[in-house]
Amino acid sequence: MSGWYHGRGKQKFGPYSPAQLKQLVDAGEIQPSDMVLRDGTGTWVAAGSLQGLFAKPSRRFWTVERIALAVLLAGTAVTVPQALKGQLADAEKAAQGQAETITALEKRLAEQPGEGAGVAALKEQLAAAQKLVREQLSEADQAQKQRLAEILAKEQQAVGGRITNDVLLTNSAILDFALSNMGKKVSNGECAMLALEALKAAQARAMRPAGKTYVWGRQLDKSETALPGDIVQLEDCKFKNSTAPHHTQVVRKLLGPGRYEILEQNVDGRRTVGVGILDLNLLTQGEVVFYRPLPTNGKTVVSP
Repeated sequence: MSGWYHGRGKQKFGPYSPAQLKQLVDAGEIQPSDMVLRDGTGTWVAAGSLQGLFAKPSRRFWTVERIALAVLLAGTAVTVPQALKGQLADAEKAAQGQAETITALEKRLAEQPGEGAGVAALKEQLAAAQKLVREQLSEADQAQKQRLAEILAKEQQAVGGRITNDVLLTNSAILDFALSNMGKKVSNGECAMLALEALKAAQARAMRPAGKTYVWGRQLDKSETALPGDIVQLEDCKFKNSTAPHHTQVVRKLLGPGRYEILEQNVDGRRTVGVGILDLNLLTQGEVVFYRPLPTNGKTVVSP
């Protein structure tokens, strides 16, 4: 039986039997982005691209996560059982591992000249990893849509009808688009292209340039709460730990006062969609504007 090796930095470890390799994965010693080599092949591949080596999260976990996120969107209290919290954390970790695998494969492709057999194999692995991420993040069954519709109705009543079902369903479609592209480069990889393509997918009103900045819909008042699927525009921003002279993000989760989990691309050299944190408590300079995307002609873009 062929042995397996794995590499980290400039070191090579092994050989291991398939069972030993799986034990190392389960123990966390090998990550999806680590490169492995099957004895006799001469080709290093990302560990995350090997079918069955890393556990694939059940699709129902993503359904539960999105329902919980929708409840958070409406500001209602919800208690998620501890077991489900652990399952959700495992699912998110697996998806993040796939995103890391994609990043590693993209880097190797960029370093490979020409279009030889090695490049073709890397492209196949990249396509497989991207497909797995889409499967993990894009499931939305009828039950969760019905639950979302109920939550939207409560939200509409709570704000006196200012936020309509059409508007929030547009937010949902934008969030779905961003999540389904996790680990992928949207268009040319520029930060604004994620929001631009999300608006198109949601059949929402187009972005409007305004000088050097962008208008993504209705600007939220300072008193309004940003919701998942809202779009953030940062201009000339300095934080205590980073800078953002001109950047666009999509809100994924509300973490606390002034803190958001966001989806973005073109950050620190990474031109694929990934997860980040926007913490307004660390802002020392610049302007951060939240926009509520607007549906085209007031039409519902997602049927509950």
